[in-house]
Amino acid sequence: MKRTLLTIIILTGIALAFSPTYKLPWTQWKSPEIAIAFSDSLHSPINPEDFCLSLVRVQSALGRPQCRIAGDWERDSASRVYLQWLGKNMDARVVDNHLLARNPAVMERLRRLDDQYLLVLSERNDSLWVAFFTGARISPNSIGAISPIPKDSRELAEIIAATWFTESPEPRLTPEQKKAISVAPDQAYAANHAFDAWIGLGIGWSQGSIPLTPSSWYASKLKDRIQKYRTVDDSLSLWSFLEDESPLQTVQAGFTWNGFIGAEAFLTRSNHQAKVDNSDTLYNELAYWDYTRYEFGMTAHITTHYSLPYSFEAMPHAFLGFHYSYLFEHIAVKDAASGREPSQSYDRRIHFLPFYKGAIFGVGNRILWKGTLALDTRTGISNRGRSLDREPSPDAVTSPTIIGGSTLDCFVSATLEYHFRDKTKASNP
Repeated sequence: MKRTLLTIIILTGIALAFSPTYKLPWTQWKSPEIAIAFSDSLHSPINPEDFCLSLVRVQSALGRPQCRIAGDWERDSASRVYLQWLGKNMDARVVDNHLLARNPAVMERLRRLDDQYLLVLSERNDSLWVAFFTGARISPNSIGAISPIPKDSRELAEIIAATWFTESPEPRLTPEQKKAISVAPDQAYAANHAFDAWIGLGIGWSQGSIPLTPSSWYASKLKDRIQKYRTVDDSLSLWSFLEDESPLQTVQAGFTWNGFIGAEAFLTRSNHQAKVDNSDTLYNELAYWDYTRYEFGMTAHITTHYSLPYSFEAMPHAFLGFHYSYLFEHIAVKDAASGREPSQSYDRRIHFLPFYKGAIFGVGNRILWKGTLALDTRTGISNRGRSLDREPSPDAVTSPTIIGGSTLDCFVSATLEYHFRDKTKASNP
């Protein structure tokens, strides 16, 4: 018992003292097949049976590994030349790209390793260099030098096993499973349905100041106040008259076709207080003054699809569209019940256009669960006003400014959606 414990301590110390020059990630397979090749000598410094026993001692979950001498590699002339070149060029300063196989036949043999492992051993300058191959790579996944070289084959096997075979193994795929994976469609399209429709309710927030833009663009408008019910410094933006920040309530319904392109209709409601100058005594008669804004419109969107664990799906999207804005005034004076007439300024107060039209664009991401419930988050920018893309006329200077003719704001929203999907999967592009 003491001897066994001492051996384990010694081997652990050797394994800890030895670290590979580089070590790329790979999959550790259960019950692996391992071929051992020697680049410079027919003498075997390691016994395949000892190596398999060491693997089981180090990682019992490996199952029943199979170890053999890679005679087919040593007998093939092209492979033999590469093994000899590899043995001479392994060094502490190299990386994986320095040891690439160049011969097409050797490259093809390395790619066919798949879930098998190839160990190449080379003795040089009192060190034993080890190259580890697996997967479809044409260069070693890892190399390292063991120095001094243990005289006992079992001790050497323990060091190699403790260096490259300590990860939790995964079951090897059967030929049928490999074939099914090779012909499986891209996961980005595998779960796409030909038609996906939804309806949703959401909340959000809008404001006139747009993040990451100069405050000089809109600072004067946001600070503006209404004088005598109608006068402001700049009437081109609605935010000179109304508070720009407001919660949003949204209703939206839309569809996506073939998991790529679609359209959506929406209705948005928000409330905005009139920006009166409280220092003006004229407003002492005012009980309240605010506007409810309703916007409806349509957007077109493009989206893509990614499968996530636990029956979740991610659908990032970008959208562009148009909308119409309607402002409904709510105003009253304090003494209206007593029959007292409001001031003349009240009767001549500002009136907005019947409606404003504009554009809206933005990006978002939809997280869908089991094809039915989704949370859609999005952000974007919208504008309202008249069309500004017409040629100016000679009378443009004398024309009155259109109130609210250029109003810009940004928004964020979160919407809970219910989806309706057909049973037909979209074709793989």
